[in-house]
Amino acid sequence: MRNRWDEVLGHVAMVFCAMDGWRRLGFASFQHYCKERLGMSVRAVQQRAALERKLYELPPLRQAMQERRLSYEKARLIARYADEESVESWIERAEQMTCIELRRQLQGNEEAQMSARGEFEAWLPRRVGGLLALAFAAARRDAGRWLSPGECLVRIAKHCIEVWKPALAERNTVQKRVLARDRWLCQVPGCSRAAAQVHHIEYRSHGGTMS
Repeated sequence: MRNRWDEVLGHVAMVFCAMDGWRRLGFASFQHYCKERLGMSVRAVQQRAALERKLYELPPLRQAMQERRLSYEKARLIARYADEESVESWIERAEQMTCIELRRQLQGNEEAQMSARGEFEAWLPRRVGGLLALAFAAARRDAGRWLSPGECLVRIAKHCIEVWKPALAERNTVQKRVLARDRWLCQVPGCSRAAAQVHHIEYRSHGGTMS
């Protein structure tokens, strides 16, 4: 039962969300239910429900999980980026990679595809999506006409640069060059976070360098 916990929870969460179970049980929201009844963040439960939906679309991925060829986290990453044609090849590659290596390769592959077709997709929490919709509405109102999502993003970016340009005009330091070289990613084995400092591997105060 413990070994199948993620799979069972994902299926139950998917059905529970579809029938607004939290409302039937008298909770204020799904987030309230997750916190009070499950002791989990709403995002963690939603991720499991989303994975369960994808597993119906990608049977080889479910089989790989059942055979213990993939961890839950690797399966979640593949489900997010793969389709019916690519899922089996990603499963084979994932077996030879760490989660961090898999995530970066999947993201890099997606970025290359987006660049080739000149458009991109973004996965956003609902509240962030709502905030983005409000920002688009403000950009269109400022322009006095309807703008495509891409035009809205360009207009918002230009405004952001104009406002923050004084703060962005910094010297081209060694620290910035090192971060750019590492694509702003932490280089510590096993860490998937964005790089905050160039001496994260070994502090300079302990004899480390910025290289």
